[in-house]
Amino acid sequence: MKIGQRLVEIFRNKSGSTSLIFGLGLSVIAAVTGAAIDYNWWIKQRGELQVIADRAALVGAKALLDRFYDQKEIREEVALAAARTAIGETRPDSTSTITIIDDGTAIKVDIEEPPNVFFSRLIGRAPASLGQTAIAVVADSLPVCVIALAPNESNAIRITGNAGLDASPCVVWVNSSAGQALSVGSNAALRAMRNCVVGGFTTSQNVMATPQNCDVYADPLVNKVQPQAKFCDYVNFSVSGSSPVTLDPGRYCGGIKVSASDVTFGSGTYIIKDGPLKVTGSGNITGTGVGIHMTGAGGSIDMSSGARLSLRAPSSGDMEGLVFSGDRQSGIADATVSGAISLDLEGTVYLPRHNISLSGTSDTALGAEFSQFIGYTFRLTGNSAVAVRTNYNKSAVPRIRLETGNIYLRL
Repeated sequence: MKIGQRLVEIFRNKSGSTSLIFGLGLSVIAAVTGAAIDYNWWIKQRGELQVIADRAALVGAKALLDRFYDQKEIREEVALAAARTAIGETRPDSTSTITIIDDGTAIKVDIEEPPNVFFSRLIGRAPASLGQTAIAVVADSLPVCVIALAPNESNAIRITGNAGLDASPCVVWVNSSAGQALSVGSNAALRAMRNCVVGGFTTSQNVMATPQNCDVYADPLVNKVQPQAKFCDYVNFSVSGSSPVTLDPGRYCGGIKVSASDVTFGSGTYIIKDGPLKVTGSGNITGTGVGIHMTGAGGSIDMSSGARLSLRAPSSGDMEGLVFSGDRQSGIADATVSGAISLDLEGTVYLPRHNISLSGTSDTALGAEFSQFIGYTFRLTGNSAVAVRTNYNKSAVPRIRLETGNIYLRL
């Protein structure tokens, strides 16, 4: 029997036509249901892609504020790599295009991948790909010049007496979550463009910017390779007298004690292991291209004199940009400046395990054109006056980038 005749017979047969119509109806319902299931999967997949694109853009934007690289081109490469890594960790098989836009103040992430197809393949209605876009913007970028890293110390930054910290062109950051992480006495003063505190604070009316609660500012140099002292060039080194003296860079085991009238630190790296740096006397202590690294036990810094200490950090090498640094693995130590000493330190002071304390007369100051301070805690007492400047363009010392800013997703 021919097919046409067979169909006629089927339609003439009530039960046969009903079966055919029912079968065709089931096919349509199955196709529509399958397409709906796939569509819901695509909505979920697009949502996942948007989350990944947003995360990658935010990670990249944070890298644009990278605290170690001052060159714009390097920061942008780091930002692109960070965004690519963020995508690769969760969607390694996706295709992405990442670009820096708006003159380096934003990052755009485009991501796409084939849709998850189950039923739609049968009716040929699946899209070729699914994609999402995210743009993260960096706004209100500000330099950070003082960071107290202590995670839970009370009075992680404390300014008492008639002391004052003038950081008016930059941001002061306190990582401590203590109820009184920042304390400024009634006669003391704190001037900063912004005061960020993780925990609580007690301040006087002499605070230029009302403290605000912020997240922890992660140690910006936590991954930096530090100098090592495998052997000693000098042991228990000390120098005194009225004649000018020049020191050579090297490994000083047991510390350095200086009480001479005029001392010049020759250019290079000074590693002080298992001992203090102690400065007394009233002469001039100078050095250009000098980096002093404290490591081991007993690595305190004690400057109690009327001397003028003027040091410029190296422009290259393992202490590039660092005028002082401290071993991240060492125990807590003190870095104390007292008396009428005048400090002129150009570069970054990185003492993550030191309690930095300044006291004495109003002659105590930090007068370099560019200084940044990272310590465990900071205490200013007496009449000490500390002025931190950010005239980076006037300094030949490389800047270790310490910045903060607002990052948001552009809708």
